[in-house]
Formats: sequence, structure tokens, C-alpha cells
Amino acid sequence: MCRCRMRVDQYLKITKARYEAQKPKPLSKRRFRELSPPPPITRRSKRVRTGHYHEGPQPQSTQPDCLLLNRLPAEIRLRIWEYAVGRQDLHILRKQGKMGYSACAGEMCKDCPKVDGVLYKRHVRDQVEPFKKDLQLAEMSLLNLLLTCRQIYSEAIDVLYTSNTFLFPHIWNLTFFQTTIRPKRFASIRSVHLSHFFEPHQYENQPLRGKSSYIAYPGAEVAWESGCKALLAMTKLRQLRIDVRRAGFYPANVSPLGLVSVFEPLKGLKVGDWTVEVTIGSPDWAVNLKMMESELRNRGLGISVVGKPWVHPSQT
Repeated sequence: MCRCRMRVDQYLKITKARYEAQKPKPLSKRRFRELSPPPPITRRSKRVRTGHYHEGPQPQSTQPDCLLLNRLPAEIRLRIWEYAVGRQDLHILRKQGKMGYSACAGEMCKDCPKVDGVLYKRHVRDQVEPFKKDLQLAEMSLLNLLLTCRQIYSEAIDVLYTSNTFLFPHIWNLTFFQTTIRPKRFASIRSVHLSHFFEPHQYENQPLRGKSSYIAYPGAEVAWESGCKALLAMTKLRQLRIDVRRAGFYPANVSPLGLVSVFEPLKGLKVGDWTVEVTIGSPDWAVNLKMMESELRNRGLGISVVGKPWVHPSQT
């Protein structure tokens, strides 16, 4: 039986094709919209187009018969929109060529990556990320309410991005999601939970057994750099939690410093609550959390480093 090893260039070509297949189509900078109400037709201009490219605020049609929009004060309506589309933890998940989401169900949520790789070790093909295009991830869409009326959309769209926590189980999910919504909406996000797997060579003071030549496209450094740029674009971000997934460490005589330099591109990020969770307790894991936090603060990064217990996949 022939066991031919894949060449490095072949591996790079395959992983690049896989990446491009999952990458969603970016949002058009100029969108063709239908304005309402349409402009009146005059004798001078009999043929008037009702739709054109529009970048600024759009006129809203009044609804005098709607008690919700005309009788209730705006403060109460905003509370209603917050209960309807806000105060949730939303998993932003990849599909083939598009994005989707799933509301977190708490401790028993199947989309929460509680241990390393659990999200990607399912045996059901339709439930492994990236999902199929036609698979409905959420039982109900949060956009249904916003699409009923232009006034409701204009009042509730900011609530959708400012009051929810966005959970990204992979760095690609963050960068892909940025290209599918307007920059203004992306910048208004206030709470983010990102899970990321750092390669062993990205850690300081850590002995390695050699760096592999098989590097998946686009590469660990490029992917993390793109993720840092996406986080910096969130100018309204107030809470950030980065979950560091377990990597293959080997015990050393010195206390490994952990991750420090990889967070330096985020120096300009102004976040009040910034936490990095590091898995501890594994036989192959050795990171001095206090040393890592102290070094981060010495470099001007106000990050709190906490540990979380490592659980074997067989115990889940």
C-alpha cells in the first residue's frame, strides 16, 4: 500500500481552497434600496426611478394606526426592543460561504467550546462547523422584528449590537463577521468572547520540538493579526474575553511566560473589562499565570489573566 506524503505546496493549496470556500461574500459598500414613500411623478419627469443608491438616512413613512409606535414613549419602546433582540449570548458561526448565529443556551449549550476541539468533534456531518448553507442555526431570527417596519429597524438595530454578547469560537468567525455587516454596526459592539488556538511557537520562554512545515492557510500570525485589526475596529467595545485553547506544551525547568507579545498589537484597545482565560491542569500545560499577567501590565496592557481547569474530552 502506497503511503505518499502530501507536499507542502499541495497542503497549502488545499487549505487555501478550504478557506476561500468558507469565506462569505463581503457586504457591498453601496446598496440598492427602495425608498418609501416613492417620489411623486410630475409631467416634467414622467419616468422616475423609485430606487437608487442611498448612503444617508432614509425617510420614514408614518403609521398613525400603530399604537406601539405612536402612543408609547421612545424610552419604553427601547426597553421592549432590548427584551426582544438583546441581552443574549450569540454564537457567531460559519457556514459555507455565509455566516449564521445560534443563541447560547447556557451551561448545556452544544455550541459552547467548553473543552478543546469539542465543537469540531461531532459525528453528525450537518452539525460540524462550517455548517451547510441551508441549515437553520437559530430557532428564531432576531431580524424578523427589525424587518417588519422601517421605524422599528431604525430604533432597534443599535440595540441588537450594543446589548448582546458576541461569541466567536474561531478567529475566522470574527474576521468573516466583520465583512458581512456595516462598519458602523461592527464598531458599536460592546461585548465579545473570542476563543483562539495559538500555535506553540507564539509563546515566550517555551521549548519546542521543532516547527512543522505544514502551515494551514492563511497562517497563525496572519489570522491573529487580522483578528487584532477587527477588535481595534470595535471602538465601543467595553468587555473582552479571550479564551486561550490548550496547546501542546512540554514541562520545562523554568516557568513558561505564556502569551505576551501576541497581545501587543492590541495596545490601542480601550476596554474596561479585559480578561484572558488560560487552560491549566493538563500534563502538557505549564504557564505561570501571575508572571504572564505581570509582564502584560508592564507592557501597558491592562489584562487580567485567569486560569480555567482542563477537562478531558471523555468526561464531557
